[in-house]
Amino acid sequence: MCWRLSSQTFLAGLILGVGIGLVLGIGWGASPHDAMVAAISDLIGTAWITPGVVTLSVAAIYLLIAHSVGFHLSFQIPIAILGISLGVDLGALVVPTSDTFFVIASVFTGALVLKTLSISWLVESHVGGSSLESLIIALSNKLGVTTLRTRLAGEFLFLLIALLLAGPVDLGTYLAAILLPTSITLFRKWAFYGGADRLSITRNDSCVPKSRFEGVRTYLR
Repeated sequence: MCWRLSSQTFLAGLILGVGIGLVLGIGWGASPHDAMVAAISDLIGTAWITPGVVTLSVAAIYLLIAHSVGFHLSFQIPIAILGISLGVDLGALVVPTSDTFFVIASVFTGALVLKTLSISWLVESHVGGSSLESLIIALSNKLGVTTLRTRLAGEFLFLLIALLLAGPVDLGTYLAAILLPTSITLFRKWAFYGGADRLSITRNDSCVPKSRFEGVRTYLR
């Protein structure tokens, strides 16, 4: 049944990428990591080096680092990365042209919902999330610190790089930093904890190393 998990992973990655692309397109600023990716894309200044291409390139670096510190990778993670990369550019194409507050706020809220659903979906399917989540778990296990501390350190580093490269840091950057982890935690508690599975997510632990699954369960709680 690995093919079913792979299809689910690609779809979740695609939805996550669309959410990222929408946030990048409305001009309210993006999350620290996404702002860094957009800044690198703008710095290169080549038409075909889109944020989606940069996302794919950065993801490959994350996976190499994660693998080098002993994190066991499955083929579902590259599938998720491919979906995210395609979704980022797709989301940027469907951003509404209206600049009214109501439209922008609605798009931002919708993108937040998409990102919450897709990240929760990826984590709960036992895949481990995107390459960034895999790197966070790998470094946390290697350094013996919580994933929250690793995530906060990473967010600070991404924000610093985005600011240095004049990336799209604005109100949405700080809102995303606060609201996204909170919404993911609350949604996962509602949808999955206590034996519930309100989304009927396909799982196949034989496709994912059990050692990584145990680390994933503590992420974003």
